Amino acid sequence: MSHHYDYLAHAVLALGASHLTVNTGADWTPQTLYHRTTALRLISERLSEPIESSAEGDALMGALICLAGQSSFLANSVHEYVNLTRGSYLVSQAVVLPLNGSMFKSITDARHLDLLITMFEEQPKDVALIEEYRDYVESLSKICKEEHELQYQSLLYRAISLLSTKPLDAVRTFTAVFVLPCLFDNDSFSDFIREDNHTANLLVANMFLLDYLLGQTCMPKRETPKFGGRKDVIIAWVHKVVSRLPEAYRDFGDFPLRFCKILATYDPRYLFWP
Repeated sequence: MSHHYDYLAHAVLALGASHLTVNTGADWTPQTLYHRTTALRLISERLSEPIESSAEGDALMGALICLAGQSSFLANSVHEYVNLTRGSYLVSQAVVLPLNGSMFKSITDARHLDLLITMFEEQPKDVALIEEYRDYVESLSKICKEEHELQYQSLLYRAISLLSTKPLDAVRTFTAVFVLPCLFDNDSFSDFIREDNHTANLLVANMFLLDYLLGQTCMPKRETPKFGGRKDVIIAWVHKVVSRLPEAYRDFGDFPLRFCKILATYDPRYLFWP
């Protein structure tokens, strides 16, 4: 399909270049940036006109998924990752799913959760670490000023609280955490992804960290990804978020940094979101 749609071809090449850069040590950064920016430009141009065929809708959706996945390989793109994830969701709801014959009609959040449930196997867990993480996430409510921040924090807290005793319910709740920014209204979302919104930055950073903790406690070792470069990028993201915290927020960066040291010793299992 990609040879019929330039934006999809560039998105696939961008994802491939990032994968090689992160996981092989080769530097494909110039190619990554070229194909990414070209794909984004072409997608923006195409979305300015109606999409009338399921094939083109699927190509657009595939390109956006590639670019969202690629964002998790880029050291500076935590906000772009959230932005593209929401963009993919909105395009799927408004453009792709209404088209008859779309291959993405069956690829939904509920379907992804069903897949995770079939893969789920409870693993040994560090209850003390989980409880410490739970207490830390609870403390983040102190710096949540907006309703959408509190919504996100409360779902994170529920997911980590369930992990010790009901890990499958923790996975279900984490699905809601991942999807929540897609459901924010435009003003709330714009506020949530501001680079100077330190509360939101910490919340999103902890979503990524919790993703890996859930992977360790809910996914069998046979599901370990063959390449672990994404985990290193996530750790770098968290360090960057913490390094930018103003003095009043510094204490809230201590636990994420300590957890990153633990995460560095883990294998790269996570819940297989893009």
